[in-house]
Order: sequence, then C-alpha cells, then structure tokens
Amino acid sequence: MAETKKKTTKKNIKKTTTKTTKVKQETKVEEVKQESRIKKIGKKIKNFFNDPRPIIIVLLVLVCLFIVAFANYKKKYKVYQGFYTSDIINIRAIHAYIHPKVSSFYSSGAVYTGEAKKVYQYQIGYYYEVKNEYRFLKESKDQLDNPIDLADIINRTSYIDYSESQIAENLVFTRDAKENLGKLHFVVFASTTKDKNDDYDVKIDCPIDFTEF
Repeated sequence: MAETKKKTTKKNIKKTTTKTTKVKQETKVEEVKQESRIKKIGKKIKNFFNDPRPIIIVLLVLVCLFIVAFANYKKKYKVYQGFYTSDIINIRAIHAYIHPKVSSFYSSGAVYTGEAKKVYQYQIGYYYEVKNEYRFLKESKDQLDNPIDLADIINRTSYIDYSESQIAENLVFTRDAKENLGKLHFVVFASTTKDKNDDYDVKIDCPIDFTEF
C-alpha cells in the first residue's frame, strides 16, 4: 500500500513538472511574440519619422483644420477699431465687438472745432452703409424750443458705450449691421432754424476708418 502511494506521488510530481515546463515554454513563446510585435511597431515608427511624406501630409491636414477653424471663428467673433480726424470733427476712439451672445459698441465723444452754431433740431449718430443707403446703428435726435450750441450737442450725443444681448428685441446689431460695420459713418444733421421739418442746413458726414482685427 505504501509502495502504491509512493508511485502515485511520483506520477503526480512528474505531471506537475511537465505542466510547469509547458507553461514556462508557452510564456517564453508569448514573450518572444510580444517582443517581436514591439520591434515591428518600433520599426514602423522609425520608418514613419524617417520618411518625410507622412509628416508633410499630417502637417497639411493640421494646417487645413486650423484654417477652417479660424475662418469659423472670424465669422462669429469680430473686433473693430477706428478713429476720425478732420478740420471740424475729431473722434479719438471707436470700438465694436461682435459676439454670438453679446455685442458692444463704444465711441468717445466727438469734438467739433468748426464754426460756432446754435441749432434747434438735430439728428446725430453712427450709420453703416448698405448699397449706398445709410442705416442707423446708434443715433440721437430732438427738436428744441430754445437753441443749443452745436459743439456741445455733438459732444454729448456722440459718446456711446452700448452692449446688447443677441436675444434682445429690436436689435442694434442686426445681421446687416454686423456684415457692414466696415462701412461706418459718423453723421451730423442739424438745423439753425426753428422750422420743424427735416430740411437741415448743417450736414457733416464722417466716413470712419473702421478696421477689423
């Protein structure tokens, strides 16, 4: 009985040893395969970097993607900056910022250095040009019982610091306005007579050098 047990134990040990050896061999084969795969990948990477054509293609694709992204950005986001100088009107700074959600417009007060005048009515503001037609962006107008100094009213009405949400009603920054801000004008209409009509005898048109950045 003891001898039989001994034989069985020897057989089990032999089986276990054989199985362990087989596992080790399989593991070694798998390691060799893995090493071979790594070498192949390394070779492909080396070949990729040694050949300039794939790199050039990748760079061209990245440049194209950047151009498309930048073009889309430029359509949605715009920044304008300008000023105006002449013998009778000086405007130090004008800015506009166009954004899909909130847009804004700023103008420092215009300084009038022309002939002194008293006016009874006026229409002063910023307009953009569409097919030779002026459409107002921001304007102030009034009719007065007592005359007011033209230089004073130009300075007061031309200072603008305005922002609006694109969900607001009666938008100032309409689609037309956004597309034609580069054709901006500062315009002054005023009348030195008390007649209540639109026959203005003072007309000043200042085309703004409004540059998009």
